[in-house]
Amino acid sequence: MKLRDQTIADKILEYCGEIENILVRLNHSEEAFRKDKGLSAGAVFYIAQIGELAAHVSEEFKEEHNEIPWREIKGMRNILIHEYHTASPKTIWETATGDIPALRNMLIEIRKPKK
Repeated sequence: MKLRDQTIADKILEYCGEIENILVRLNHSEEAFRKDKGLSAGAVFYIAQIGELAAHVSEEFKEEHNEIPWREIKGMRNILIHEYHTASPKTIWETATGDIPALRNMLIEIRKPKK
């Protein structure tokens, strides 16, 4: 793995952890997530940052790890940045609770040393 891709993967993992911390603070409650605008906005920020970082991963890394939905990750970023008013709270919740943990697990698996 190129150093740049490794650095980006590390940062994405850090942001996934920040989203998990937000969910823990909210007891993984969708209702609390919707009510706490500050913490939900924090999750939106980290999701958008993950999308921005995904756009900078090398084409080689993307091809090698095509199990990761790079296009969708970037697409979510674009929605959150350019069309935030169209992003439903349900979609953001599902991204934070489903897609982000899945992405985290994929990146952890990629980072494991090959045998």
